[in-house]
Amino acid sequence: MPPNRWPEGPMPSGTPYTDLPITNSHCMNDSCDAFAAGWNESYKETSLISQIDYGYWTLCYYLSWGLLFTLANMIYLFKDYHAQRWVRRQPSTPGPSWMNRLVGRYRSVIYRRFTGRLHALPSVGILALLALSTAFFACLVFPEQDYLRSHFRFGSPPLSVRCALCISALMPLLIALGGKVNLVTVLTGICYTKLNILHRYVGGLIFALATTHMVPHLYAPIKDGGGNYLAQLYMSKRRELSGTILYFLFLWLIALSIPRVRQKFYEFFVYTHIFLGVAFIGILAWHINGEYISPIYIYVTVGILLGQASLRLLLSTRSLVFLTGYPTTLEPLPGRVTKVRVSVPATFRWPPGSHAFIRMPALSALDNHPFTIASVPSSPQTASNNTNTLTFLIRTHAGFTSRLAALAATKSHSPASSSSSSSSSSSSLSLLSPSANTGTTPLSGPSTTSLESQSPFPSFPSSPHAAPPTPPRPPFHTPLPLRTLIDGPHTHGAGAGPSSYRSARSLAAGVDTVVLVAGGTGVTAALPWLVSVAREMQASASASASSTSCRVGVVRLVWVVRGAECVEWVRGEVEEAVGVGKVAGGGGRGRRGRRGVVRVDVFATRGAGGRGGGGGGLVSGSESEVDVGIRGGAMAAGGGGEEVMLEAPPPVYMVGEGGGDDDDGLGTEKRGGGDGSGLVVHFERPKIGELLPAMMRGRRAFVLGCGPEGLKIELSNAVAKLQTEMVVKSGRMESIALHTETFGW
Repeated sequence: MPPNRWPEGPMPSGTPYTDLPITNSHCMNDSCDAFAAGWNESYKETSLISQIDYGYWTLCYYLSWGLLFTLANMIYLFKDYHAQRWVRRQPSTPGPSWMNRLVGRYRSVIYRRFTGRLHALPSVGILALLALSTAFFACLVFPEQDYLRSHFRFGSPPLSVRCALCISALMPLLIALGGKVNLVTVLTGICYTKLNILHRYVGGLIFALATTHMVPHLYAPIKDGGGNYLAQLYMSKRRELSGTILYFLFLWLIALSIPRVRQKFYEFFVYTHIFLGVAFIGILAWHINGEYISPIYIYVTVGILLGQASLRLLLSTRSLVFLTGYPTTLEPLPGRVTKVRVSVPATFRWPPGSHAFIRMPALSALDNHPFTIASVPSSPQTASNNTNTLTFLIRTHAGFTSRLAALAATKSHSPASSSSSSSSSSSSLSLLSPSANTGTTPLSGPSTTSLESQSPFPSFPSSPHAAPPTPPRPPFHTPLPLRTLIDGPHTHGAGAGPSSYRSARSLAAGVDTVVLVAGGTGVTAALPWLVSVAREMQASASASASSTSCRVGVVRLVWVVRGAECVEWVRGEVEEAVGVGKVAGGGGRGRRGRRGVVRVDVFATRGAGGRGGGGGGLVSGSESEVDVGIRGGAMAAGGGGEEVMLEAPPPVYMVGEGGGDDDDGLGTEKRGGGDGSGLVVHFERPKIGELLPAMMRGRRAFVLGCGPEGLKIELSNAVAKLQTEMVVKSGRMESIALHTETFGW
């Protein structure tokens, strides 16, 4: 129906309506012969039916990638399932095959990260995928030159229609990539934290296509009939009105998703993102109602949204059945960190690398924050009181974490918690006899029980002059026991694609060396792998060579922290892992004389840079403590609790030694007559590129990194360099896989 107030001019007198020329604004429907002829000619050149293919091409493009990653996931699942058989049949080849070298060249490119101002960009591999996708859609939409019809009265501009169909076809993908429990993760095995960058990219792509869709719709009516024509379209509530509402809704979604805005106003972002997203889908259904095949895409989108929400509620939200949550204890730790322990049923299991969203109604009814699970579940035989413990290490920032730290400080001052803290301290990390010429702080004992009977690990205050400040007490009182609602665990393996390992067992069966690199509280992602792989090594030590599926022989944790007092965060887990390393026989292929090596290197960076000047740390001793030998520095003798300044030691690099029939170079590390397992504290900043080559043992290695972006960039580039040096050129290694933990919120 033509607009009521347009055209403004009167009909020409004496001219039949059927004979009006197309230049006359009154010629607007089939009753005008010129309009009918022009309309037929326009649709003969570019029919609407032909535009449907652009939606199909969009579907074919991303479904092809989905099929490729799904097939890869099936292959890795098959390999994980047959991990034991795979290890026993693994030939001991003299060098990497042509396929290993090809994969090495591929990884040397895709693992690389940009530095400097471009450090926020993802890896080269992801950038290549995004660049290819951008080129595909640009070539899909723009090469066909019929951007506009000769008159807007003949219908929507072809360029706008092409973009609209691409947008409609992308909507199911956008929703599938955005959920914490989503269809793409189920099919490909890639965790939603990795998929989040693709979710944001698809959102940006839709916004770019929406802008391209909108411009011709505004320009064409103005070109055809001036501003009055465009105004009348809005007054008549044509599609331009709903399209404008949609565009600004999506613009608001994009603006709130800018990283700095998202991080500063996270809770506001989460709830507005959900609300605006649902509103966008609803208005989009109104906007495209009756438009050929487009509504079908919306039906699929709504189906995926409801299906994923139901699946998440069914599988992940375990504690919302009665809205009670699980019992929780808090413990303040040095370095502005709070340890949160949540007691869950013994049936609550999670693999390493999992994370969960936690909500504490006592602190906030709406705050729901993700944290990596720093613990591993107990075995069914050792689980106490039929419970497991979820452990989180949460650094204090503003908002929720600040209130949590304040509550932990308040509870730690109560008599009950003080008694509990004393009891906990008595079973802390133990140190054995000194090794002054090595810089190694060994942890002895064949089991956790014997380790706990030793003297406690010395505490490291965060400052040479004062103890760490106590967070302020909260302005509220929580008389009831603290409880936590758990949304999770959200699980993914160590990597995706060629570096994928779904469990500690598959990782232990697939590589000879595991190197974990963490910075600060990023150790929460590495620690469960350290403990789990060490347990696999221990299980392998008690199994026969023909039945064991454990191949790994060396596990190294490189942890970069501000001060050595941060070891307090993970004392129990390190104690268990290193204790296991003292007795575990690594490498489940029956190599005689080989012992497992589990070593933890802690790099305390506060004051690093000069020998003896500010690079030392303080060790508070006690009468029951043994002396701790520090290479290149003074001996820290216990006695009366006095504090002794240690001289900053030089770098300590680990050098493995092969021996005997260990022809693959996976020998145990010799240090002062020990077996190589232990804890080493360095007072310096590590150079990852120099540390990694000396840690590579055997034929296959896996490297995991988590922490600040700068550390992950350095690690990624170092591993990319090793691909060329150790896999492609020298042939010393068959495979060096990398996985970096990414949380894209």
